[in-house]
Amino acid sequence: MRFELKILPVFQGDSIVVNCIDDDFSILVDTGTKRAYSKGILKSEIAKKDKFDLLVLTHTDEDHIGGLIKYLDDKKRKQNVFTKIWFNNGEEINSNLAQPSTQIPEILLDDPDNLELSVSQGISLEKNLKNIGLSSNELIKAGKIFNFGNVKITILSPDVSDLDNFLVEWNLETEKQLQMSKASDFDKPINELLKIKYTENGTLANKTSIAFILNYDKKSIMLMGDAYPSVIEANLRKLGYNETNKCKLNSVKVSHHGSTYGISPSLLEIIDCKDFIISTNGSNGLPFKECLARIVAHRKEKVFLHFNYKNEITQNIFSQQDFSDYNFELKYLTEENNYTIKLSD
Repeated sequence: MRFELKILPVFQGDSIVVNCIDDDFSILVDTGTKRAYSKGILKSEIAKKDKFDLLVLTHTDEDHIGGLIKYLDDKKRKQNVFTKIWFNNGEEINSNLAQPSTQIPEILLDDPDNLELSVSQGISLEKNLKNIGLSSNELIKAGKIFNFGNVKITILSPDVSDLDNFLVEWNLETEKQLQMSKASDFDKPINELLKIKYTENGTLANKTSIAFILNYDKKSIMLMGDAYPSVIEANLRKLGYNETNKCKLNSVKVSHHGSTYGISPSLLEIIDCKDFIISTNGSNGLPFKECLARIVAHRKEKVFLHFNYKNEITQNIFSQQDFSDYNFELKYLTEENNYTIKLSD
């Protein structure tokens, strides 16, 4: 069966098309920045499709929902493209959680990406989707399993407790985010970066990001959105995966564009995968080599890092010494290969 994963070049954002070709089933996961639609990247992709069976908006950050906002503003947009949507908005969380939290959510540090978490923007999107009759009708949370013919989707994030906290922030219509600047670490060798203790941080919106495993024709991919690796790991362990019973995956889209917390050593220990995807053009200061160092060093077998941009930033992350010391290769998704990974090969 033909199975393709297309990582759209939407600048510093995420927008991924999953095509289960023989089942005529397509998913659009996130829509990148507003610029992604304005510049025609997302618009042309939508124009190619008669339909997307599912639109997944992982969370409310602008680099994941901005493209859809511009699409909805386009009076000449292609109509009735999306059959079903997953979007954990305030109304869905409120109607599905029996006892909403009354606590003010913890303020979490975010990596240096200059895109603001905009709860008000999410609220606006929620209303606009409802106006065109495209509303989510269920809460997407860890532990749920969905079947669409031969396609199986297992949700790994978010946890209900994090959605509970996010509802408070949504209702307050506040933006609670601190920025933490960090210089590029490309000049440091992998051996030095591996000595750094892993630390997990990010916004509350990141923590409530939808992440899932999709199974199709004996192939499995994990799309992490911007989710916390600790949340994903905990839910994989609930499914029975561990260091001796690893979760076999054909491809992993690394969380938060390869930021310092994009993937943890302990999560890498319980998955079996050699292909990892980094979605960003590098203009937001991401990825961090520290994150990529963990990936390339976590197994003896060869590791492939797939970038959806081939530019000065992504081509100058590693030194020749790094390539000599570790068994890995860089692959670039470009117009030549239609930004596509063919998982059925």
